[in-house]
Amino acid sequence: MLREIISQIPNEVRRPLKHAIAGISVSLAVLVPGALWYKSSMMSMVHASTTENVAMLKARLMTLRQQMVTEAIIAAPGAWSSEQARGPSRLRRDLPFDMAVVFDSKRKLVDGFRALTGRKDVVDLGHEAVRRLVPADTAFFDQVASTSAASGILRVDERAMLVAVTRVTESRSSESNGYLVLGRWLDPRRLAGSGEQGESKIGIFDLSNESRMPHDVRSSISPAQSGKGYHWALSENSGGFLYALLDDIGGRPAFVAKVPWGFSWRNNGQLGFRIFFITSVLAGAATWGILYLGYRRDRKRVRRFDGLESLKDDHIRTLVEAFPGYAFAVRNNLNYIGVSRILAGVTGQEPSYFYDQPFGSIASEWNDGSLRRTFTNLRDPARWPRVANVSHVVEGLGERHVFQGTAHYLSKQDLMLVILTQKENSGSIGLPESPVLMRKSTERKAG
Repeated sequence: MLREIISQIPNEVRRPLKHAIAGISVSLAVLVPGALWYKSSMMSMVHASTTENVAMLKARLMTLRQQMVTEAIIAAPGAWSSEQARGPSRLRRDLPFDMAVVFDSKRKLVDGFRALTGRKDVVDLGHEAVRRLVPADTAFFDQVASTSAASGILRVDERAMLVAVTRVTESRSSESNGYLVLGRWLDPRRLAGSGEQGESKIGIFDLSNESRMPHDVRSSISPAQSGKGYHWALSENSGGFLYALLDDIGGRPAFVAKVPWGFSWRNNGQLGFRIFFITSVLAGAATWGILYLGYRRDRKRVRRFDGLESLKDDHIRTLVEAFPGYAFAVRNNLNYIGVSRILAGVTGQEPSYFYDQPFGSIASEWNDGSLRRTFTNLRDPARWPRVANVSHVVEGLGERHVFQGTAHYLSKQDLMLVILTQKENSGSIGLPESPVLMRKSTERKAG
């Protein structure tokens, strides 16, 4: 089916179309392997860059935690107020922290306060409030039994608070040790590197409240949880964001940090890929150009027949009938278009009698199928030159005439022009036996 459709396309369109397809194929053969290599290389560099940036983010967070531990150890000896204050177990309310809580050795609340969000006022914390804020029954506090202090992140009012736990006396006058928990809001700007611009803000979002997250942060949670704890996204200008999961004080993912991230290698990679892309286009264009030049050369060779191919069927008939030698022309169905007057004369017929009559039906023409095969072969566009030698035998006026000639195919009109030369002593050469000749002879005798 496809072959039939292609065969119906004019040769003037089919040949340039083939050249264009060949050029595109060569271009893709060069481009596709390069594109796959470029994508693989870029992905490798992106993974290396994201791993490095996430490691740097975690390192900065660890530095903040260490600083918090140091501040907690320094603040522990002076955490209690003076004896003139209300009771010996009163924490100082001027400690430079956003939250301070003391538990006894059995992790029961002794005293605590926290600063109100967005305000400098502090409020006392009761048992219920502390139970919601500080998970004192977790294994995190067990770390303090073997070390001097530990740190982590708490979720307070859907915000991240950096806390540190250290051992402290249960009261100003007590000799028993309890736990002092100090907390400070985690400022995302402190997670930025020293070389980063101030406007490159880092956002920290609570995982328990996805409805208040931006769409890009919400869509990054699932890939980060199923991957290595982080996800990344690049824009067309080589800028992008890293989305890293942050664990809380119990070691469970509680927050996601959105970190501005630039992939500087991408610009250089895109430049290299553009050069490679241009090379592939040039290769395809060169292929098309070579084929097109060959096609133009073939067209110049065919121009010797342009004069005949520009004629219509009526003009071809007039030309053949006026031809001073032996000649005839047939359509693709082997019906005559015209016969020269001298060829018609040897058969005893007028040239007009042959017009639109089937080949083999006028003068017992030799019709063994060879003319049909010749016509089919000459219609092949790949053949050059589109000429072939033919033999021709007719009967007329009591004689048989044998001719040898050349068939020329005219592609525009889809017809074949045959120019003949009569062999010597052709009248004494018998016609080959064929069903057509026998049928014609019988019809003549019956007539």
